[in-house]
Amino acid sequence: MKTKIKKNEGKMNNSELDLLKSQENFLINQSESISSLSFILSDNVKKIKAAGYKITEEAEFQNILAASEKVVKDIDSVVNALNQLRDKKLSEINRIKAAQF
Repeated sequence: MKTKIKKNEGKMNNSELDLLKSQENFLINQSESISSLSFILSDNVKKIKAAGYKITEEAEFQNILAASEKVVKDIDSVVNALNQLRDKKLSEINRIKAAQF
């Protein structure tokens, strides 16, 4: 739901702009944190694959590997969703900032 803002109409005060900037920073930090988590989980899947020869039962290894790969895919989906949300919010913030000047 987009709000149309005419130039110089509905000017925000500094605390409102600070809140928008805080939200922007929070979204960026959350996205970076989840991206890091995704990388760590992907690395763990690689380690599980490498350690697979140590697991005596192949079925157990395959179950662990499949579960790990699913978690990585789920995290990637979350990262993509957060990136989309961040981009949408940043676009909205930039639109609001542009309307202020």
